[in-house]
Amino acid sequence: MDANWHEASIRGNGLSIELPALGAGIHGTYNSANLSFVADTDWKNFLFGLTGACDLTGYDCYIPYQITWGQTFDVQGQVRNLGTGTVTAPFYVDFVLSKNQVWGDADDVLLGWYNHQADVPGRAGGVDGFGPDFNFSLTLPASPPAGYTGTGPFYIGMKTDSRNEIPESDETNNGPGDFGEGWDWDTFIVPPPDLVGYDCNIPDQITWGQTFNLQGQVRNLGPTTVTPSFSVEFFLSQDQVWGDADDVFMGWYNHQADVPAGGFGPDFNVSLTLPASPPAGYAGTGPFYIGMKTDALNVILESDETNNGPG
Repeated sequence: MDANWHEASIRGNGLSIELPALGAGIHGTYNSANLSFVADTDWKNFLFGLTGACDLTGYDCYIPYQITWGQTFDVQGQVRNLGTGTVTAPFYVDFVLSKNQVWGDADDVLLGWYNHQADVPGRAGGVDGFGPDFNFSLTLPASPPAGYTGTGPFYIGMKTDSRNEIPESDETNNGPGDFGEGWDWDTFIVPPPDLVGYDCNIPDQITWGQTFNLQGQVRNLGPTTVTPSFSVEFFLSQDQVWGDADDVFMGWYNHQADVPAGGFGPDFNVSLTLPASPPAGYAGTGPFYIGMKTDALNVILESDETNNGPG
């Protein structure tokens, strides 16, 4: 017998045939034309018997509707078998982040993989076979990958048998997008931040024309960290009614530091100068008021755009 061939016995009748030796890296169960070749422990003898072909697909892929960058979350998954042969060998399920529903292109980011070890029974009596539900923890990147802008929606898809360890009758339906939302992919949004002014401290006494220091601080009420820069504007007012005709723009600060989710940006200092003489309608010694408007140019998309101004 040629050295590249090994004996194989037909299960139950003792007949012998010749089969090619296994190539490097080939292992597990091989299904082809309703024949299943199963290697024994010494990789020399093979048993084959009549079985059905396997056909794995993603069935469940559920994630939270809102996820923030850097957050760890659970995905619930389940695998379906459209073929009649039971899958008993383990295989991997990959989970991929995408900015759109085009899978397999340059913007996709591998988030992790699940080692699926449970059996996936075959289709029987007109009913597909299903593996058990599984839960697996994934973590989004700490900041948006290149090209991921705004709050989404973004997508997470599952690719079943991602390393092609299980030979199947159809190898084209393992990836996300082959079925639909909640089946082999799901969608989420990144909840937006919510910036407000927190500190606005000035001297108690300032004369007209005087340059003085203002100490400010910005707060983020939302669940998402603000990383882009934004402007903070400062206004003089003769009263606590903001946005009317007597308000005088005094200057602005370019806020470049991060403002963490549910937290505070660092204190900052900015120099401002009062008008050389009282504006029209500003009489006496006051009190007068200086207020700050956070994200004055609306660069940052926020959950509440109505609470950026003074007051």
